[in-house]
Amino acid sequence: MTKKQHKYIHNAGLWLCGTGVLLSFFCFVLALRGIGVAIWPQSEPVSGALHISAFISTLGLAMLSVRSNTVACLFKNPLVLCPFLIALVSILLLPFHDLVLRSFLGSVRAGEGIIWWFNVAVLTASSMLLWRVKVWRIALTSAAFLSFLICFSLTGTHVMMGHFVAPLFFPDYAAFMILALLPVAYMAWSKRVKGWFFYLSFYMALNGLFYLTKNNTIIAFGLVAPLFFWGVWALKGRAKIGLSLSYLAVAALPVFVVALFLILSNIQPEGGYYAFVNKSVIRTVSSRAFLVDMVLSALAHRPETFITGYGWGTFADHMARYQPTQWVDFTRMIGTQWDGLRADHFHSHNMFVGTLGASGVFGMILLFLYFMAFPVWAKKEMKKPAFIQGAGFMAWASLWFLLPLQLPFLAFAAASTAKTRGLGYLKNITPRTVFYKMLFTGALLAVGAVQIAGGIVVFKTANNTHGYEPEFIEAGQTSSYCPMTYNDYGAGGLHLSKILTDRLRYVVDLGNPESELPKTQGPEAIPAHLKNLNHLFCQADIYIKTRPTTARLQIAHLIMRGELLLGLYDYMDEDTRALYYEGWEEELARWLRDSPNRVDIASPYLLYNMVHGLEERSRDIVEQLYTQNPDHPLGLWFKGLSLLDTPRSAPQGLDMMRKALGNGIERFIPVEDDIRVMLLPE
Repeated sequence: MTKKQHKYIHNAGLWLCGTGVLLSFFCFVLALRGIGVAIWPQSEPVSGALHISAFISTLGLAMLSVRSNTVACLFKNPLVLCPFLIALVSILLLPFHDLVLRSFLGSVRAGEGIIWWFNVAVLTASSMLLWRVKVWRIALTSAAFLSFLICFSLTGTHVMMGHFVAPLFFPDYAAFMILALLPVAYMAWSKRVKGWFFYLSFYMALNGLFYLTKNNTIIAFGLVAPLFFWGVWALKGRAKIGLSLSYLAVAALPVFVVALFLILSNIQPEGGYYAFVNKSVIRTVSSRAFLVDMVLSALAHRPETFITGYGWGTFADHMARYQPTQWVDFTRMIGTQWDGLRADHFHSHNMFVGTLGASGVFGMILLFLYFMAFPVWAKKEMKKPAFIQGAGFMAWASLWFLLPLQLPFLAFAAASTAKTRGLGYLKNITPRTVFYKMLFTGALLAVGAVQIAGGIVVFKTANNTHGYEPEFIEAGQTSSYCPMTYNDYGAGGLHLSKILTDRLRYVVDLGNPESELPKTQGPEAIPAHLKNLNHLFCQADIYIKTRPTTARLQIAHLIMRGELLLGLYDYMDEDTRALYYEGWEEELARWLRDSPNRVDIASPYLLYNMVHGLEERSRDIVEQLYTQNPDHPLGLWFKGLSLLDTPRSAPQGLDMMRKALGNGIERFIPVEDDIRVMLLPE
């Protein structure tokens, strides 16, 4: 290959790297209303675009690696190596995970999965290469600040003016972008303003921006962290102590937060979140503590998963299976309910515990090392702002999570602060061996193939489910005619569960005269909507029986039976009632066997049978509940009710019902006052 050809490859590779990185900063455009299509438009299309942008950069890195080992050297940098290893470890653990595609794509609503971490590594390596060239450095900085200003402005005006053309509807997420841009702004400011006025003006500006994000975690961080770091660095003659305290502070942050979560989730075992609901200072933290507790409960249920994890995107399943039923009140009004029930949570709000649940302890350690590398691996002149940034990332990861549009800022943060030891100028470095060069280039091309495939799947699924309209199917047709028009390529049916529950809530609400939600239709529209629900119900049933399925779809299918039969019984004909009742007991029995923590899902079935004089059909489920946990109030209550049939067993039945009252049956089903008084006379 001639010198001129080498130059062409070098330039083409650099341009591909730059194109991918620059495009990644503007993937947020697909999150704007009317542009991106998806059930979750602020994340799905952005994730797909991000995969494709990173794919372009991966091709650039592969081209550059053909003629030099510079790219391979970049992958030795911990800010590139750690995310790459998180993805690689997750691939090695795939045999232990249920849904391979879900692990690659991660949660649909956040996108954090195997491809996501490959994207972090590739975009970071590309940004580091580009940062060495002045024109590209200017381009990256301009793109990062422009992207931030647009996102921040649109989200801010959405909050103030109520428009919906915004990449995010919550300004909280902008706080992470501020952290990512902090070192560049810090250094630029310090060159123009000197002395105490620099510290004062920077502190005020930083906290002013944080305040506008309304992110309480980062607001508190902004008030405390700069003062702490500036204070320890000002210790006269104690430079080493100041540096050690700085490292200790960054490393201790996630440990402190997880310890606090463990304390809060165990301090009031009977009251749970409700013990903190009136304590505004700690209410949000306590809610996050119980979200984290569900991941830890899932891991404790299968201890081997502390090593293997459950795979990426599984938090929604943890939510479905491990709700803390020992204190949650399932009868509360939604406004006073724990947000783990009322909100559609898809992340534990702690990236360390979330990574532990996804890829085991090795993934969690790599994530910790990754965030620690920001201050440890920072260039000498960037060390001070890198400490503030690194601590901010640790605080963020301990109490928040990342959305796709924040990922390019993570790569920018690494490129703008990291030192690049052992990297000569690109054209002067030759590969060590042909085998080494081909192996590394092949690995990059394999990563690129995964990225482009992931991008295509994300876009196709988003497009297929955007505005999805199920067919009108009569209940009597479903046994022989149920076309599978839904397809998510084996991701577990999460989109289907969302479509199903959203439509279910809307239709049930039409029949509720006390509902305060705005409605454009009345009860007369319910029969037509039921025909749509028949199709969704049938498709979900087929999906659950024939494919690996998320727990979220399984629980949605069960909830659908109960809400329709209890809430819209009078709007159904006999065929429709039979459709939703048939197979209920068998499906519920499987759920209770696999998810013994969520026995509350049995309540609708037991109540329906009781209301319609079908108590005999409940006996097997009641016996299963009682056998699995003789102290659970639901099993005690309904077994006690069954014993009231004969005078001989009635006293035992009454004792069981009294015990059920003491154990909290009223958190699962309403109990009339006269029955309570009869059982517990004063």
